[in-house]
Amino acid sequence: MITCAGTVGKAIIFDGNDSYYQDSNIVWIDNPANKFDNTFLYHFISRVDWSKLNTTTIVRIYNDDLRQLKISYPSLFEQRKISIFLNLLDERISTQIKIIEKLA
Repeated sequence: MITCAGTVGKAIIFDGNDSYYQDSNIVWIDNPANKFDNTFLYHFISRVDWSKLNTTTIVRIYNDDLRQLKISYPSLFEQRKISIFLNLLDERISTQIKIIEKLA
């Protein structure tokens, strides 16, 4: 799922469990499981610079913006390996931020 207004481009991976999200600007991206690993797609979408989409005062992601995304992707096996690596990097960055905040 991705937010399309307000905090534009904030993505989360839906894990299939019952959840509640209160935001009328969330879009659910239904991806074919035989082509995309959810975590790989999450990392890809999280790194798009959505601010370059339009020049209106309030940036918004429209359906056509999502449809026009060009995504190059390797095999599912490689996507999973890339996702594991990116998750490890995210964890390490988060840990370092916490250490820096404690020192400040």
